Amino acid sequence: MVAQTLKKDGEAVINHLRTELGVKKIGVHGGSMGGFVACHLARYCNLDYACVDRTFSSLVNVARYSFGRVLSHLFSIITRWNDDTSENFIQAPCFKVVTFDPKDEVIQLQASLRYSITKRVIERILGIESGGKSSLNFLRVYTQPYQIFYTTVFIFP
Repeated sequence: MVAQTLKKDGEAVINHLRTELGVKKIGVHGGSMGGFVACHLARYCNLDYACVDRTFSSLVNVARYSFGRVLSHLFSIITRWNDDTSENFIQAPCFKVVTFDPKDEVIQLQASLRYSITKRVIERILGIESGGKSSLNFLRVYTQPYQIFYTTVFIFP
């Protein structure tokens, strides 16, 4: 499975840096697909910081918001790739930064990591079960049209 291989490769790099090279402080940066790996490493590899750049909440959501529910369901069945990048990001016990492009032409807003993090954090604050009937499926994130690039910083140490 590709997702597991990517995560294990990232873990092996972190382990090598620590055990073979004696590196004490480690941070990661991941863009797009690399953001998926960076979120996993941030949660499970005791990193000092992580920066994820223009990445997605899940590839199933990318397929859903780009091609529709039927193709996203088919994608999920074929790939079995159901990882939730946002949960890894939120649960990571290190300093974290999310960057994004509000005019991203590849990852639709509803499939983006920033959207999913915002939705999950608000649901937790309000005590709403994620994905349930009272979930914030109506959440909309608006960005002013004159902005070319926008950065949101979440710090959850």
